[in-house]
Amino acid sequence: MANPKSGPWSLEDVRRAMGSTKPKSPFDDPEREAAARLSAGAAELLQTSKGVVRILDAVRYQVGLGPSQIARLEAARTAIAKMEGRP
Repeated sequence: MANPKSGPWSLEDVRRAMGSTKPKSPFDDPEREAAARLSAGAAELLQTSKGVVRILDAVRYQVGLGPSQIARLEAARTAIAKMEGRP
């Protein structure tokens, strides 16, 4: 099984960690399967989100963003910090 420092976990790794005896098959419980998919994609989602925030920062200072767009940008920063274990 992968660990967070060795790279992203595959869906099979996550299912195995969640106790599946058949990690190549989806869980019967849709919520459990959704949790497994979210966990497997978390590292990629985090990196992608960081990239989007960098782009939006550039746009913010070059062209400007409206108040609701700035609020969404700040919400994204907060979510990223939470995933990284920062306050």
